[in-house]
Amino acid sequence: MKTWKTLARRVLLDRSPFLVVEEHTVETPKGVVIGDWTWVDTPDYAIIVAIDAEGCYLALNETHYGTDGEAFSPPGGHIDPGEEPLTTAKRELLEETGYEAEEWQFLGSFRTDLNRGNGVGWYYLARGARKVRAADENDLEEHKLVLLSRERLEEMLRTNQMKEITSQAAFLMALAHQG
Repeated sequence: MKTWKTLARRVLLDRSPFLVVEEHTVETPKGVVIGDWTWVDTPDYAIIVAIDAEGCYLALNETHYGTDGEAFSPPGGHIDPGEEPLTTAKRELLEETGYEAEEWQFLGSFRTDLNRGNGVGWYYLARGARKVRAADENDLEEHKLVLLSRERLEEMLRTNQMKEITSQAAFLMALAHQG
């Protein structure tokens, strides 16, 4: 199967490190050339679904600029330039929750939009999570750590309390790997 080709690219908006909007000239697999293909580049990120020794899932109850009210999400954050995704995952879990984990399983890496870009999400399941220190308090987003039973997590997923597809997907992938 033929793939798409990028023939040219031009930056329309640069708000690095969080956002770069580009206009690409692309050639489709059928040979059609499109001169105004919009591409959005955002940083890659790591998302961690952590489970403690009692089987509780760590979630952050937080508020975000793009959501009315509170939302629940797993810990995660942007991958720094040159940093390995697993290193980011371990750092973010510690910074946001004060927890470390014994066992790490890679669940996959995915884009949220295959046609228009966005960063790649690297998803991890961290088992045997344990509190080792206080969470960092210098984050812009105010959040509260919540420990959820599997039953409570499943109920929250059914009732749209995550409010963001990457959070929903992370927890669903983790549940699928837990059996």
